[in-house]
Amino acid sequence: MYGHCIWHRRLLRYQSAICVYARAVASFIALALTAPSRLLQQLVNLLLLRGNFGKPGGGISPIRGHSNVQGDRTVGIDEKPSQEYLDRVRDVFGFEPPREYGHHSVESIAAMRNGIAQVFIAMGGNFVRAVPRH
Repeated sequence: MYGHCIWHRRLLRYQSAICVYARAVASFIALALTAPSRLLQQLVNLLLLRGNFGKPGGGISPIRGHSNVQGDRTVGIDEKPSQEYLDRVRDVFGFEPPREYGHHSVESIAAMRNGIAQVFIAMGGNFVRAVPRH
């Protein structure tokens, strides 16, 4: 246990030095820290003391859930995007996105079970826990 505490102290010193000497500090927060708490308040205070709000590369950014929670609102994750959205992706990013519809979570399980979907790519999160219980 003692070695574990020393490791945390060293990490804290290292992170503190970064905050003191960096031109700008951005903090990305997730999970329980996004709820109002004393820890969140202290993080905001630290960023305020160092003048990290309103400058390039500084500030605070909550990481808001995953695709089946808020992804559609944040980055346009949708198994059936509109043609207008796909046209805009093409125009902005310079490539032709696939036009075929995908599967939502329950449909994807059925597609895998029935041999329609051959590959499953998970990008974080726990797919099994995220699927609605039907």
